[in-house]
Amino acid sequence: MKMDLSYRTALIFTAALALTAVPFSCQKHYDMVPPPAVQEDDDLDDEIFGDAEDYFVSLYGDGEMDGSSWENALDEAGLIDLLTGTENLSECHIHVCEGTYHLSLTANTSITVKKNVAGIFGGYSDQSQGTSTETRDPEKYQTIFSGDLNENGTADEGDCGLMTINSGHVKIDGVIFQHGYISENTALAQTSGSGFFIDGDAATTILELSDCIVRDCVHGATSSHSVEAGGAAIRIMTGQARLKNVQLTGNHSGNRGGAIRCCEDGSILMLDRCFINGNSITDAWGSGIQLSGGSVCLNNTTISGNTTGQPAQGGQMNGGAAMLIVNSTIIGEDSETYVVRCESPKGSTTRFINNVFLSEDGSGTGFYLNGDNEATSFGFNLYNSVYAVTMLASDRQYPGEFKTLCSYNEEENVFEWTTDNAGVSEFATSEAVTEAVRGFNPEKCPVANLGNVFADWCTEAAFSVDARGSARNPEKFQPGAYDAGLE
Repeated sequence: MKMDLSYRTALIFTAALALTAVPFSCQKHYDMVPPPAVQEDDDLDDEIFGDAEDYFVSLYGDGEMDGSSWENALDEAGLIDLLTGTENLSECHIHVCEGTYHLSLTANTSITVKKNVAGIFGGYSDQSQGTSTETRDPEKYQTIFSGDLNENGTADEGDCGLMTINSGHVKIDGVIFQHGYISENTALAQTSGSGFFIDGDAATTILELSDCIVRDCVHGATSSHSVEAGGAAIRIMTGQARLKNVQLTGNHSGNRGGAIRCCEDGSILMLDRCFINGNSITDAWGSGIQLSGGSVCLNNTTISGNTTGQPAQGGQMNGGAAMLIVNSTIIGEDSETYVVRCESPKGSTTRFINNVFLSEDGSGTGFYLNGDNEATSFGFNLYNSVYAVTMLASDRQYPGEFKTLCSYNEEENVFEWTTDNAGVSEFATSEAVTEAVRGFNPEKCPVANLGNVFADWCTEAAFSVDARGSARNPEKFQPGAYDAGLE
C-alpha cells in the first residue's frame, strides 16, 4: 500500500524502541548489534557472499530491528544509520528486501558514506525468513533506492540526491537507483550530486556497482554553469567508479555529461559490459559521458541514443581524459557531428582497439581528435570516418549507415550485425587486446599502470566474451560489444 510522506515519517519514528534523536535529517538512531554470519550451507551463497557478517533490511523493519535476521530487519532509517554511522562494515554484507527506499528525508541532500562497505545486495523477496539469502532475484524482487521524496514519479524540486562517497570502497549489487535530484544552488556548492557523487582520495575512494541500474536522475545546474553541471547519474571529482553490467538511462543534465562526468585528473572511470542509452543534455558536450579530466577504461560497453540540444557540439563521449576503449560500440545520433570527441593530452597513452565508432546515418565523425592531442589506434576498429588520428590497415572504414547494418536486440541491449555485411576481413585476437589494455599508463593518473589495474579488476577473461557474456573466438574477435562467435 502506498503511503504519503507524513504517514511514512510517523511510522519510522514509532516503529522501534530505544530511539534517540539524530540531528541529520531527523532520523532515529539504532545501537547496531553485529549479527551472526549466515549459517546456511549453500554453495551459491558461499560463492556470492563468502563468510562476511550480515545485516538484513526491509522497508519498514521488523521485530527488534537490529538487522540480525529478516524477522528483526532494519528499516530504511536503520539502513541510513548503518551506512553513515561508525559501524565497521568492511567485512559486512547488507541484504535489502524488495521495495522503494529513500536514503534521505531532506530535499537536495544525499547520504554520505566515508568507510568501506563490503557489499549491499538488493533483490530479496519480502517472504524471506531467518537469515536465508536464497530467495534473491534482483529483476523479480526489485530493490529501489529513490530520491523521489515528493512521490510524484519524477526527479524535481523537493527531491534528494542519492549517495555521496568521500572515502572508502563501497560495493553495491542488484539495486536500482532512480529519481535522484539536486537543485542548481546545491550543484553550485559541489558538495553532492543528483545520483552518485564521488570526491575523496583517488586511489582509495571507490564506488563499485554490479548488475545495477541508475535511471531518471536530474542534475539541476543549468547550461550556463559549465564547471558545476553534468554527471546526473555519476559525478566524479576525485576517486573511482567501477561499473560492471550496469545500465544508465533516462538521466539528464544541463550540459557536459548526461549520465557521467569525470571532473579532474584524479577521476577514474572503469566500465565493463555497461549500457549507456537514452540520457540527455540540454546544451553541449558529452550526451552520454563527458570527461573534463581523469582516465576512463571501457570494455564491452555500448553508448548510444544519448541526445544533446547542440548536435554540432555533441559526442556520445567527449572530453580531455586519458581513454582506453576496447571491444565497445559507440553510435552517434543522426546529425550529431562527433561520435567520440577526444582531447587526450600528450602522455595520456590514449588508445582504442576492436571497437565500432559509427553514426546512425553515417554522417558523423567516428573518432575526432581535437587540437594538438594524442590518441592511437591499435587496429581492428569499424568506423565511418576519423579526424587527425592515424588508422591502421586492419581498421575498416564503413561507408554506410549503421542503422542499415545492424538490428537492436532489446532484451540483451546489444546491436547485432555481421562482419560480412560490413566487409570486415581482419580480426583482433585475445592476445592483441590484452596487450593493448595492459600497456595503458596515463602520466597524470594517480593510479600507476592503470591498464593492469583495469585488467585485474575485469579479469582477462572479460576481454574474451562480449557484452552478453558470450564467448569470442580468441583468434577472431568481432569489433564492438557484440560478437556472433566467428569461426
